[in-house]
Amino acid sequence: MKNYGVIFMALTLVLCRAGYGEAFDRGFSKDEAGQMLDLCINLNGDGMAPHEIAHDTTTPADWDMLYDSDPNHGAGSDKDSGFGPYHNRWKLWKNKAKTNVYAIVVRGTILDVNSIKQDVIATSMDAINTTVVGNVAHSKRGVTFQLAETKGAEVHTGFCFGVAVLAFDKDRGILNKVKELVPEESEIYITGHSQGAAIATLVHSLLYYAIRDDEFGMGKTKYNTKSYVFAQPKPGNWQYAMDFAQRIGNKGMAYTINNTYDVVPQVPLSIQLVSETASPFAKNSLIPGYLVRTLAGVRLTASNFSSRLFTTLDQVARGFDPAYCSTDDSLKTSGGTSLDYMPVGNVLAVKSEHGDAALPQNDLLREHHLGLYKKLLNQL
Repeated sequence: MKNYGVIFMALTLVLCRAGYGEAFDRGFSKDEAGQMLDLCINLNGDGMAPHEIAHDTTTPADWDMLYDSDPNHGAGSDKDSGFGPYHNRWKLWKNKAKTNVYAIVVRGTILDVNSIKQDVIATSMDAINTTVVGNVAHSKRGVTFQLAETKGAEVHTGFCFGVAVLAFDKDRGILNKVKELVPEESEIYITGHSQGAAIATLVHSLLYYAIRDDEFGMGKTKYNTKSYVFAQPKPGNWQYAMDFAQRIGNKGMAYTINNTYDVVPQVPLSIQLVSETASPFAKNSLIPGYLVRTLAGVRLTASNFSSRLFTTLDQVARGFDPAYCSTDDSLKTSGGTSLDYMPVGNVLAVKSEHGDAALPQNDLLREHHLGLYKKLLNQL
């Protein structure tokens, strides 16, 4: 009987490792959140002038950096420290105290017009069959990936372009570097601050579906993922938020920490039209159904126009790894119609004290900085 007991325990462990998220402890951990916040400070700085902690110089305890998408490690200009049309940047870390525990950290907005441009492309894209296409060497090159499976799920266009650049770049992309540097069945934290928080949330969705559906060679890895993000601008619409909750949030594998007084988590502005809410009830009514389709078409046209107005899709696709791409001439970048943006993940609220002398004065974003979030984390 003892031998049977050992076999049963071994099989239980194997099954737990195979299940999504089972290897991680479910639920919020203040220690985990603190470590992820420190990794974000390393990449973004703490913002608390005049005592600002310089980014790229503060190394969190128990973590070793494995990869930085900026070969100069922040020594160059802001423009040089990122890649792609929006100058995105990310790092990969390995935990020294635990076996096979890693962290992906996505940088937030920098003082660069193209980085800021990514925030203001506040139209939406289909999250179920997300396609980003551009022209490279006079031919089309596009990637198609999944961020949700709930009907009507859509995500912020600018942040979605950021995910495509960060994930699929041939030389500096997350998919290639994770498969190269992270052993199978490892645990991967995903974190980011501000713009990086929204993009990190979409990265979590991309990895979840890629692992589950064995896309892009990720299914064989059996990675387990968990995210902590800070000061998250809204990355997607109501349906996307519900899909993320069902697949990831309900398992206690995603946490969003927002300061009540921080303006960034309140953007982009959310616009929920009656036509969008009433669409499930308009199928059997000719006039409401016609109105719903007309308004959806207007928003889709506006979304596609705005996307092309603010970005050159050719630049987005330029670094894509051909191994993940299709060259089908019929491919089109997938626009959306919803602007019903909302926070995504298990939202935990913290609140600063107005008049706090530690906050930078004459700074419109004083409630947004990581140094303050580090202090406010003690409320959780």
